[in-house]
Amino acid sequence: MADEARVFSLDNFSFNFGISLEDRVRARAGAPAFAIRRKKLDRAFAKFWKDLEARRDQIWIAAGEGRIDAEGREHRYNLLDHEGRDRIGEVEHKRRLHKEKLDYDAEQRIDFERGWARHLSDCGLGKLSEQVDEYNKYFPIEANLMIDPSTGRYVWMGKEWVALEAPTITEIRERFAPA
Repeated sequence: MADEARVFSLDNFSFNFGISLEDRVRARAGAPAFAIRRKKLDRAFAKFWKDLEARRDQIWIAAGEGRIDAEGREHRYNLLDHEGRDRIGEVEHKRRLHKEKLDYDAEQRIDFERGWARHLSDCGLGKLSEQVDEYNKYFPIEANLMIDPSTGRYVWMGKEWVALEAPTITEIRERFAPA
């Protein structure tokens, strides 16, 4: 036979505070809207940087295999292997460069720069900027930020709130600069 529960109900006790219906509803609603929006933005940033790094590596490989044309577009003449490489094309490209007495590393850097510049012109930076602008627009309202009367600026956690900024092409190039 089971013992009786030893837990008391808190209904019989009186407290020196009360929780309003509005606060109880807010507590059941989950995380605040600004936190959800920030988490979504953080995920977008992480995906943007991860995709950009992967594409940079792909362009570097393509440049080494001679698959970047004069406009910076990547061409695939053969099927790529599981690593995204065209081994046959790479050998043919090196043979052609050797015949023309061109430096392989210098040509790879030139082709890479062409392909990288083309990719950066349409790398999804506009979409990320829109998300950052939307976050900056709604955060002060959703977080119910106070305004500092002396400066007229929003205050977040005791400090002046600084709006987030999307990365620029210059910042991307600095982040992915060759070592």
